[in-house]
Amino acid sequence: MAPCNRYCIVTKSPLSETFSDSYAGGSFGQELKYAGYDVVIIRGKAEKPAYLWIDDGNVETKPAGHLWGLGTYKAYKVLKKEVNDETARISCIGPAGEKKVRFALVDSEYHRQAGRGGTGAVTGSKNLKAIIVRGNQDIAVAQPRAFEGAIQTAYEDVAACEEPAAQWIKTGGTPAFIPFANEQALFLARNFRDGYSKEAENLSDVAQRKSFWLKDYACFACPIHCTKIGMLRKGKHAGTICDVIEYETTGMLGGNCDIFNVEALAHANNLCDRLGLDTISTGNVIAFAR
Repeated sequence: MAPCNRYCIVTKSPLSETFSDSYAGGSFGQELKYAGYDVVIIRGKAEKPAYLWIDDGNVETKPAGHLWGLGTYKAYKVLKKEVNDETARISCIGPAGEKKVRFALVDSEYHRQAGRGGTGAVTGSKNLKAIIVRGNQDIAVAQPRAFEGAIQTAYEDVAACEEPAAQWIKTGGTPAFIPFANEQALFLARNFRDGYSKEAENLSDVAQRKSFWLKDYACFACPIHCTKIGMLRKGKHAGTICDVIEYETTGMLGGNCDIFNVEALAHANNLCDRLGLDTISTGNVIAFAR
């Protein structure tokens, strides 16, 4: 019940060659706990592409040659069919991780990424395509009543909070901060040559809701529901299912690259998720090159 929905991938970063910890939400971490594990340590390198199948107490390494080269979304479909369980949870790299792009990420189905620090490149260097987990065990706490009381208090506090930033997050997710950042000259534009753009609000939560949002969505047990799932309704990429374009992506892959078309940016964001690329570093590199 606790809204503690993050899990962490810890590596030596191929970008900085120092410690890196990269976090993702979703449901993968909870499924791992339900399988009975707090930590999974990956040592060494598989001789050929492989994936790790964790089914409660049973752990197997399976060949992934047929998955190598697939985007993350396609890999999810194949893996769930192989284990015959749509409820299993997956963390996976895309072609970027396989090619060891230094800012490749690990994607967690769907729309959750451990995006920073090159976690996907490290995973690819081990020939590890994915980790798929199914957990059916209970989780016990020492003081159930006190635990339930603390959870109830936390949920009530979230519901009652009237701070502007809290309201922005609940109704519009992180892109709700774009107008504020733009007014303060802190929104990225044209490789950060500018901190303001008259077009910035084309990428805001209001613009995204108008273009493709259909419903709110939350990570495991989270009462805030800051993610918005939808489908592009017009333009050359109409019909694409996509999630909210987060604030950092609107800045780095959007304004920083001088892109203020919300449908085009939603498509680019979706491509990065499928390829396994960090949108922040991808936008930074493209803006620098331009």
